[in-house]
Amino acid sequence: MDDQDETIQSAQTNNESCVTTSTSTSDTHIRTTLHSKIVDMPNPGRVSQHPQKIQVLLDDPAGFVHQNFVIFKVVLSMYREKTDPKMGDYSLITSTVHTNKGIIEMIYDEGFRGNDALERTAKFLLSSLGLSGLLTRSVIALDTWLSTTMSTATTSQQQQQQQP
Repeated sequence: MDDQDETIQSAQTNNESCVTTSTSTSDTHIRTTLHSKIVDMPNPGRVSQHPQKIQVLLDDPAGFVHQNFVIFKVVLSMYREKTDPKMGDYSLITSTVHTNKGIIEMIYDEGFRGNDALERTAKFLLSSLGLSGLLTRSVIALDTWLSTTMSTATTSQQQQQQQP
């Protein structure tokens, strides 16, 4: 299995069908990808349940352009994974960015951060240039995933056309 296949297989859609390149034509695959939620993290199962808290940082139906992507919504989600008697709650905080080309959820922070971790993270992002960095990182990851997926779908379609 090469790196491209590994990336595509580890990217998982949440509450939707998983996008695969081996069972669909290029046009169908691209259409599915554009409306899928990509979970870009080593273990996507960590976000399979509902988050304990969410914080909407941005919600603009008209959207705005950032590096050729139209950004509509940015959400932080907090998942409590365990509680230590001494350290407190261990939380995973993810960012979800909704764009015209797809939705991507990525790890933003994790650790023993206290009960108000989500609120402090949101405040930090909104009071500094953190939101810009978050959007740039998300757009780059989404663009890379889409490019890899479309490239693989095109290769798959070409191989299917060559078969008798």
